[in-house]
Amino acid sequence: MLLVVALLAPAAVVGGVATHWWATRHQRLTDESIVSVQVLGEGGLTGGGGGGELVEVTSSVLVMNLGPLPVEVTGLHVAQAPLTLESVRSDVVRPGTRPFTVRLTLSCATGVPTEPVQVVVSLRTADGTSRRTSSLMSTKPWRYAYDAMCRPMTGLR
Repeated sequence: MLLVVALLAPAAVVGGVATHWWATRHQRLTDESIVSVQVLGEGGLTGGGGGGELVEVTSSVLVMNLGPLPVEVTGLHVAQAPLTLESVRSDVVRPGTRPFTVRLTLSCATGVPTEPVQVVVSLRTADGTSRRTSSLMSTKPWRYAYDAMCRPMTGLR
């Protein structure tokens, strides 16, 4: 009986260690592939120009990484008339929030959309996989830019 216990105890320890290693590895691989991001518009403008049909402004958006590991955001893109948005550079976003500089083009003829627009986020996860995901973003922060650059100043003499 003692011999059976002596043989089973090491086997149980080895089995427990192997199970723990497998579960830890599986969790790490799962964490590396998780993507959960959200994009929020910011109202600040750092430059721009108008006078005509289109207004081009430089602004920023906040990218929120809700996942457990960093992701590299390689691009942000909106092409939903009358608004286009392109990111200026790529960068790593750790869990939390990071600002990204973007170029916006707004049509003075049609104005800023009142409904949220879909932002396509191109990114690379911690496991090296390139993916695309999307997030709805409010356009409200850029309505002031539209008003300031597209509508003529009235009441000044």
